[in-house]
Amino acid sequence: MRFLKTLNRIVGKAGNAAYAAIAAIFLFFMAVLCVLSLFFTTGMDTFSQNYEHVFIQNESVSGVFLNIAIVILAVLIGVLLRKIAHKIPPSFYKRLPWLVAVWTILLGVIWVMSSHSMPFADTGAVVYTGRALSNNDFSKLFGENASWYFVAYRYQLGFTFWCELVYRVMRPGTHFEIFQLLNVLFLAGSYFCLLKTLGRVFKRDLVVLFCALFMLLAPQPIMTTVLIYGNLPGLFFTIAAVWFAVLFLESHKWYYGLLTGSLLGIAAVMKANTLIVLIAVCIIIALDFIRHKNFRSVVTLVVSVACCISFPKIVTWQYEMRAGSSFSVGGVPMISWMALGLSDQNGYDMPGWYASDHTIWAYELVGRDTEKAAELAKTTIKEELKALITNPRYGISFFYKKFSSQWNEPTYQSVWINQGHGFYAEREGIAALICGTGEHTEISTGPLEAGVKGYVNLLNMAVFVCVFTAAGALLLAKKKSIVFLLLPTVILGGVAYHLLFEAKSQYILAYFVLMLPIAAAGLDYLSGGAEKALGRILKKPAAKAG
Repeated sequence: MRFLKTLNRIVGKAGNAAYAAIAAIFLFFMAVLCVLSLFFTTGMDTFSQNYEHVFIQNESVSGVFLNIAIVILAVLIGVLLRKIAHKIPPSFYKRLPWLVAVWTILLGVIWVMSSHSMPFADTGAVVYTGRALSNNDFSKLFGENASWYFVAYRYQLGFTFWCELVYRVMRPGTHFEIFQLLNVLFLAGSYFCLLKTLGRVFKRDLVVLFCALFMLLAPQPIMTTVLIYGNLPGLFFTIAAVWFAVLFLESHKWYYGLLTGSLLGIAAVMKANTLIVLIAVCIIIALDFIRHKNFRSVVTLVVSVACCISFPKIVTWQYEMRAGSSFSVGGVPMISWMALGLSDQNGYDMPGWYASDHTIWAYELVGRDTEKAAELAKTTIKEELKALITNPRYGISFFYKKFSSQWNEPTYQSVWINQGHGFYAEREGIAALICGTGEHTEISTGPLEAGVKGYVNLLNMAVFVCVFTAAGALLLAKKKSIVFLLLPTVILGGVAYHLLFEAKSQYILAYFVLMLPIAAAGLDYLSGGAEKALGRILKKPAAKAG
């Protein structure tokens, strides 16, 4: 009996130590991001569809003061909302997730119908193959005329399957807006699930209101809806999985655990790097098991891992069964993307941004032999790591550029996606004002582009400071709820993954969306502290006058 008590005490301390470690690392990450956002910003030129020309520039002195001013303004708005929050009827807060979803759909439809974007490069390969598969044409996947894209990038089969389903059910033909409007619904659903999750975790209407405002003020996700890729569908199923994971951690009901695993599996089909979220969810549920000793947590872990591994394999298997053929090669191995992520491009690209040297070219160099490509990637990784370790100055510069070019690029490529991808007609309306008309062939800019980029730069500064505040509160909290760690753990997983693997700021958009609930909690702490401070300051003159 004494032994069991001692063991429980040790296990409990280990769980608390893990909690503190995650919270401390997250606080450090946000501190670095706040400093970078205050003094620097990352921009993108859109002079070519084939290059993602990324550059880091210093903020001007006025820009630094403007960054500070926007944080102060955000806190003052938070104080004002605290003053009037009690006057808002409870029914409004219950409807708020629906209101945000409807508003997101409205803005998304306006953006999609004015942008006129169409599939380009990777998105084109996936969408057009999905259309062929809906007609039972498997020539792009198998045989001598198989598309090199799917020979190399097998992991895209999951989203291709989604495109096939859309073509079979909706028959969009060349009306690519159908896919983009579905992206709008996925984004609206993501916001809805996040707000519902936030209400369950914090149980404070004001925090939900702050989060809704951040969502409504952020244009980057809306502008990204034109990208026909697995990003937004994967984000929706990921956030839905997080919602049910929170419900499971609260109740330990088995069906919430089953839904968590199933949704993570679907997210893995849509976007392969959903494994980041799987690892984060597994860490949190493992900590929950340590604390509560509930074996349903173990079952949820097993189901989640099984779904994320098996669902993408089932998609591949069903194509092989339907075509009566099999994939003869394994495609570019995942480790090749790590070789890419650790390489310095020495060109227009920042370190770790996409270049074909270590992926498709290396794969072709070894005769499309997956094992040989993996060995070549391992050699490259060893060489790059040696260079990073033996030359600390180079290593620091490498990871500074790679980190900043992703996490401190305030548009998350949302403008570039509209300007750099194909379009079937000149842009009009709000899309033309921001991204230019396009004039059918040339990449152009709009009169509001600079203003929008400046605005999102300030918005991100406010969000980052609020998230930093919440991270500090998380570390210092007396009541250490594991649920609070879920989103920070997912975000930290994204930091680690994209420091090692391929870099693109568009990939960070999903983590920015996941930051918004944390930022809302941080604004609650900041505005609460400011309200008390202002109250004390205003009372002193009144006391002296009395």
